[in-house]
Amino acid sequence: MYCQNNKCSTYRNLCNVNDIYPDYHIILNKLKSASTVPNEAKPSDGTGSIVLYVFKNRGTDPVPDAIVTVYARIGEEEAIPIKTFPTTTNPITFELPVAHPSGTLIRGPEYFFTTYNMQIEAEGYYLVNVLNIRMFDGITTNFDINLIEASPGEAVQEKIIYIPPHPRDVIINKCTN
Repeated sequence: MYCQNNKCSTYRNLCNVNDIYPDYHIILNKLKSASTVPNEAKPSDGTGSIVLYVFKNRGTDPVPDAIVTVYARIGEEEAIPIKTFPTTTNPITFELPVAHPSGTLIRGPEYFFTTYNMQIEAEGYYLVNVLNIRMFDGITTNFDINLIEASPGEAVQEKIIYIPPHPRDVIINKCTN
C-alpha cells in the first residue's frame, strides 16, 4: 500500500504527504512554535516530488519488481525508513515533506529541511543507495537509476550515489515524534 487508507492518486502513483504522514502538520507546528530566536528560519511545511525511473541495460528496459525504500536521515550516520514501495510502473512519482518530523532538521538560508536517503533493490541486481537527497517546496526532481545485473553466484554489491551538502547548511537538531 502506497498511502494510508488507499488514498493515492492514480496519476503516476502520486501520493499526498498528508495521507502518508497524517500527523505531519501537527508535529511541524510544534517545531515551528519551539523556535525562540526572532527571525529564525522555520521548518518548511512544503512538499517536493521525486520522479523515479528504474532501468536495466543502460536505460533501455524498465525493472518493474524493484523495491524502493526512502529513509529520513537522523544525523550523519543514521536513517529511519519512512516509505517502501515496489516499482509497479515506470516512472513512479511520490511526494515527500521538505522537513520530515522524524528526521534531523538542517537550517538552510530560508527554512529548515530534512535530507533523505533512497535505496533501490531488485533480485539479481546490485543494490543502489542515493544519499543526502534534499527536497525543495513545489519542485519535482527526476532520478534515473540504472541497475547493474549481478553475475550468478556473485555476492550482492552496492552502488552509492552521494549528493554533497551545501556548505551554508547547518544541522540544528534531531526531530522527534
